[in-house]
Amino acid sequence: MRRRKIRLGRVLLALSLLIIIGFGVLFLLYYKDNFFVNGEVKIVDIDRALSFNNNNSIKSLIAEEVDVEENVDISKEYEEKKELVLKRINARRGDMLKAITNTDDNRKIAYLTFDDGPSKVSTPKILDILDKYEVKATFFVQGRNVDIYPDILKDIYKRGHAIGNHSYSHDYKKMYKDEASFLEDIDKAEATMKKHLGDDFDTKLLRFPGGCFGQNKQALKNAVLQKRDYVSYNWNCLNGDAEGKLFSREHLFNRFKATAGSKKKLVILMHDTDAKKTTPDALIDIIEYLKQNEFEFATLPEY
Repeated sequence: MRRRKIRLGRVLLALSLLIIIGFGVLFLLYYKDNFFVNGEVKIVDIDRALSFNNNNSIKSLIAEEVDVEENVDISKEYEEKKELVLKRINARRGDMLKAITNTDDNRKIAYLTFDDGPSKVSTPKILDILDKYEVKATFFVQGRNVDIYPDILKDIYKRGHAIGNHSYSHDYKKMYKDEASFLEDIDKAEATMKKHLGDDFDTKLLRFPGGCFGQNKQALKNAVLQKRDYVSYNWNCLNGDAEGKLFSREHLFNRFKATAGSKKKLVILMHDTDAKKTTPDALIDIIEYLKQNEFEFATLPEY
């Protein structure tokens, strides 16, 4: 009787192991077919894809498909590829700020960005300062100002800085009325840049006037991603030059330091309109501070 029970137990154990192995094989086949296609990563549901890593912090990141430029060997630990995959997911979702700041590397990178130009006085001053310190920046320009100062836009371009779309009108009531109005406005801005820089000029960088925060702008973001292939950038640091009419150089520098904190990846919001007279001077302090703290400088990537 006892031997019979032992034999039965062994049989049940063997069956259990076979079932577990079978499910494991099926999972691997499913995993390969759904997440790896021709050496690329294809993720239908990020929560499922990374659930075995117990990474609850990314459960909200869902994407239909993410293509990784390099081949992925599924025999390697998936953790090694996760950061690259998440960058692509965030980029596809239009959350480029998250894509470039949520990284595990220890590199300190500062992305200087300027909104609302070009302008007659401030933009040339800023360009000269950037040249002096051998730093490149990203300029999100308004189409209406490009039409006024096309030569300054050309100067930004010739000096090797990145240029992004910041709408034509910057008129919240007009452009945020509905999807069609929004797309019409950014299309007009794009056409204006091409008119002055040539048809070969192309940018996929976009910054929403006022930033793209909250669910009310999510539909517009999706439209831009799907219909115009732009990527949008918010910011995680600022000098506060748009928080009032005019602030001192010292105030702007202190506001920058307060919002920078201990972050290693900074997307810094500033404005190059002529009304922001102290922004160029504060930029000198900001660049020197970043250099002293061993930050690299880069323009925003389009992925």
